[in-house]
Amino acid sequence: MQLDAIRTAGTIVVGTGGAAALLLAARRQRSAELALTDQRSVARQTEHDAAERRITELYTKAVEQLGADAAPVRLGGLYALERLGRSSDAQRETILDVVCAYLRMPLPVDRETVAENDGSSPGKPTRGHTEERQVRLAAQQILHRARRPGPDLWQVGRINLRGADLAGSDLSGINLTSAILNEANLAGADLSGADLTNADLADAKLDGVVLRRTTLTGVILDRTDLSEQALSGLNLAGAYLEGANLFRADLVGAILRDAVLRGANLTEADLTGADLRNVALRTVNTTRTIFGSSLSREQLQEITTSGNDSE
Repeated sequence: MQLDAIRTAGTIVVGTGGAAALLLAARRQRSAELALTDQRSVARQTEHDAAERRITELYTKAVEQLGADAAPVRLGGLYALERLGRSSDAQRETILDVVCAYLRMPLPVDRETVAENDGSSPGKPTRGHTEERQVRLAAQQILHRARRPGPDLWQVGRINLRGADLAGSDLSGINLTSAILNEANLAGADLSGADLTNADLADAKLDGVVLRRTTLTGVILDRTDLSEQALSGLNLAGAYLEGANLFRADLVGAILRDAVLRGANLTEADLTGADLRNVALRTVNTTRTIFGSSLSREQLQEITTSGNDSE
């Protein structure tokens, strides 16, 4: 029995030692795994920091190029910014802010042409002036590509193009929701199919602008000149047209529900079939305006009271 007890005790000792060895091995394995995880985390952070530094360097260099005297260098800066935006979602808003800021800057005066002609006539633009227009055209094209609906649409905040010279630009089909475009020059610009919901175009220059299928819900068009514009069938629900000039404008079938037309000029405009629900006309110039059967009894009374002669 004593021998059995010794054997049992030996087995217990061996078993306990084995368990301790297993526990120690497990702890070592766990420590090694934690160390490896830490190493990987540090490596990822290092890689991330390096990528961020690289992005910052590329961005800084591209912005510096925009201030160069040579037009090709400025073009290179714009395209470098666009490439950076395509590869980095986080940089897109900042990049578009820079592009829009470039477009907001006044076009430099062509001093050589002015000097040659004593300012009496436009004259022929100098090479530098022509090249700068090409740079600005490239900036407009970048904006167009970035804001065209689809899988490649850049999700950014409010576009700021206040006072920008966008005359003759192609802004068709792009998302300009809530954009700041007041005082901008949009003469001859193509905005067909664009979404201008809640955009601010107060005091903008809109001579010859193309607005086919343009969404204008809630848009601000205060004090704009839309005389003789083709606006038929457009959705202007809730739009602000205070003091706007709509002389002879074609508004046939347009949706103007809840629009603000205080002080607007609708002389000889055609609003046949237009939706004018909740539109006050008391202070609107409706001289020889064609309404057809679009008016409610209250609106007819407002026009009669104001003394305007409409049809």
